Formats: sequence, C-alpha cells, structure tokens
Amino acid sequence: MNSRDYWQKRSEDRFLKAEADIVEAQKTLAQSFERARREIQSQIDAFYGRYARNNAVSLSEAQKALSLADLRDFKDDLAAFRKLAFDSMSTFNLELENLSAQARVTRLQALKCRMDAVVERLYISQRELIGGTAVEVYSDQYHRTLFDVDQYTGFHAEFARINDAAVKRLLDYPFDGLMFSTRLWRQSEDLKPQIQQLVNRMFVTGKPPQDFADELAARFGVKAKEAYRLLYTEGAFVAEQATLDAYREDEIGRYQYTAALDAKTCETCGELDGKEFAVKDAKPGINYPPMHPWCRCTTVPVVEGVGQEGERFARDGDGNAIEVPSGMTYRQWKEKFIDAGARDGIIEVEEKLGKISQDEGRLLRGKKETAIVYGPDGSTLFVKKGGERSVRFTSREVAQMKGGILTHNHPEDTTFSPADINMLRGAGLAEIRAVTSGGVYRLRQPAHWDTAFNTREKIEAEYARLEKIVEPKIWARCEAGEISVAEYNRIYQHQILQQLAEQFGLEYIFEVK
Repeated sequence: MNSRDYWQKRSEDRFLKAEADIVEAQKTLAQSFERARREIQSQIDAFYGRYARNNAVSLSEAQKALSLADLRDFKDDLAAFRKLAFDSMSTFNLELENLSAQARVTRLQALKCRMDAVVERLYISQRELIGGTAVEVYSDQYHRTLFDVDQYTGFHAEFARINDAAVKRLLDYPFDGLMFSTRLWRQSEDLKPQIQQLVNRMFVTGKPPQDFADELAARFGVKAKEAYRLLYTEGAFVAEQATLDAYREDEIGRYQYTAALDAKTCETCGELDGKEFAVKDAKPGINYPPMHPWCRCTTVPVVEGVGQEGERFARDGDGNAIEVPSGMTYRQWKEKFIDAGARDGIIEVEEKLGKISQDEGRLLRGKKETAIVYGPDGSTLFVKKGGERSVRFTSREVAQMKGGILTHNHPEDTTFSPADINMLRGAGLAEIRAVTSGGVYRLRQPAHWDTAFNTREKIEAEYARLEKIVEPKIWARCEAGEISVAEYNRIYQHQILQQLAEQFGLEYIFEVK
C-alpha cells in the first residue's frame, strides 16, 4: 500500500467521527438552552401575573419594594443560589452578596436575580458538557490515529494512558486568543443584559410578555448558536491535539495540512493545504488546525514510501461531490472550479431596478417576510416566504444567488441584520435590499471582505460590539420620551449599519420612498 488514498480516507473518517460526536452533544446543548428559555419566560409571565394592573406592569410598579412575604421568599431563593454562585465563573456571587445585605429589594431586582440564576445554571451545564465531550473526543481520536498509523507501520505493544484532567486542561489553551473559560464567561455575561433590556422595554411600553416572547426566543437562539460554535471549535481543537499526540507517540516526524476542497474553505486554510510541517513545530492557529472557529481542516502523517498518487474528496463549483487527484491543492482546486466560473462577472444592478421596484411595492403589503431572488441576468429565480422576522434558504437556493440581487420586506421597518450581511457575503450577492414602509435599505459588496469581517461569527461579533455602544444611548432617548420604541429600533440599528459600512467598505444607503 503506497498510495495516499489510505491516509486521506482515514483522516476523513476520523474527522467525520469527531464531528458526529460533537453534533450528538449539540442536541443536549440545544435542549438545555430551550429549558432555560422556557424557565425565564415562565418567571416573566409569573411576575406579570402577580403585579399587573390593567393588563400592564409599569417600570415604576416593577421598581417598588418587595412585600415582607415576597422578601422572605426571595431570601430563601438567595440561600439556594449560593451553591450556584460557588460554581459560577461570573460576578453572580457579588450580586448575591449585595442583595443579601439590602434591607430593601425591589421587584425588578428579584426578577433579575432569578433570571441570572437560570443563565448561570445554563452556562455551568454547558461547561460540564463541553469538558465531558472533550475527553470522549480526545480518547476516540487518539486511539483511532494510533490504530491507523500502526496498521501501516506496525503495532505498538502498549499505548500511553490518557489523563482526563490533562485533556480538560487543553481547553485552557488560548489557541484562538482566549481561553475556553473566558469565552464561556463572556457569553454568559452578554446574555444577562440582553434579557434585562428586553424586560425593561416590556415595562416601559406596558406591553404583555407574549409580545416579547419571539424576541426572547431569538436571543436564546443566537446564544445557542454561539454555544454550538464554541462546542464545535473546542471539540475540533481537542480532536486535532489527540491526533498530534498520537503522531508523537508513534514518532511521526512530519504532517501534511489538509483543507476541505469546497467553497466554504477560507483563504488562510486554503493557503496551508498540502504544505508539510514538522510535528515538533505544530502550533494550533498558525500551522496546525483548527485555525479558527468552525475550522474543518485536518492533517495526514507524512510516512516514508507514500507518494501523491490516489484521489481525495472535493466539491465542484455547484457543490456536487467529486474526486480529484490526491496531490491537488486548494489553490489549484479553486482556480479550476471556482475562479473559472466567476469570470462571467456581476450584473450592473441599476439596469434591473424598474422590475425590482414593482415587486417591492407588492412586498410591502406582507406581514411576514418574503424574499425575491434575481439572477445575474435580472430574471426572477425564485420567491421564498418566511416568518415574521426571517426567511430561511436551503444550500441549493443560496448556491443560485451568486452575482444576483435579493430583496425582501422587513415588516418591523428596520434595516439589515447580521444574518442579512452574512447572506450578502456568503452567497456572493451583488446587492441585498430590505423594503420598509419608509423606503428601501440597500447594501452592496465591499471591494474585498476584511479578514476581521469575513465570516458569520466575525460579523455577529462586530455587530454585537457596536450594539453595546450605540443601543444604550438611543434607549436613553426612548426612556426620556423623545422617540417611540419603533423609532428606537430603527435608529440604533441604522447607526450600527452606518458604522459597519464605513469601517469595512460596504456600500450602504437608504432610499426614501
């Protein structure tokens, strides 16, 4: 056996097995987020049911002190929360100490503390889940790699024992700039004020909890995706560390970097594809996977006597599964299957706006989002109906969008979301448009996508960073009665898009109708 087919196949099999283990753990993670969301929704509903007057709870009503009976119940809760605070990574313990020392506790403070406790339990369970998954993935990948290498070179009499504590310590390696515990703590501390802002808006506007249920679900949905990204990335890191340790155990001197040959692979990983490095020089995020969140790269050992003949798995420009020569690199694959097909260019969108404007007039009447996608020649490719806040597309539908225009209505009259920006980038659209009662928001491609803004995760992170700066200032105007809640939503989101466009070279305009 002198073909690289063996190593490519074994590498792919190990990656798919690790990915399957992580996906299985994600099911548990998703269930825990849904339980937490339901618990917080129940707490808000109970608060509303207890204190509502004329079907509303005002902010002043929420800020009243607890009655003696309610205060006794809350103090009992504080006692139960102390064990939770001991295991917490955040400032929850300080919050409990401050509340315990207060003779007067408001209804809103008590609600916030109870909601924070739910978030704390959620992220403690997430930490335990990711740690346990890391040990399982490491053990499986370590032994599979040893078996694959030894099957070719000859079997060991004995393997090194795996230390579970040492595996969990791998999670503290800051391969992506931050330790796992720090990233997890940041997620926890980010979700709490988001929930608090939502509850505050409920009291200020006097609307019932059910009016905010979808937004609460959406916030938890975003955080669940962030948690899955963390689970996936940490799982991939541990899996590749297991492979690296097996190389060392089997005295493999060099490895070859292997990137996925498809349109999702980033330029950084693509440049590394096919390159060889010494095992002793391997550095995650530099020359060894994972290079970034959601990284799907892996490695194969360089073994004497194994040539480049054989084949490896890839996808063509339309996403179809194909086989290419084993020695084909990502750069060669991209030139043949992606760049050649992109030379037809992108349409001049201005020529097609008459037909689009007519269609957008009809979109305005919808209470749910509907998208219309136009091809590079201006023809209508398809119409897709969605829900109140989003339209979902299949991978096949996204693949049809390259060079075209996507327009859709925003019933809440707001500008583009991070998902919209990522759709512009990921689908290779010439332009994305959002239709509102006041006009049309338009967003076009930058000259190139900045490396700090070229993935869904980076777009969401940059948007969230600006939201923390911009949103409180606009909310203060809303609380002061200067603007309505609807205006608050439009203004702060529009200001975020303006700053993103200026910073990253996007062409962003609002056309008043």
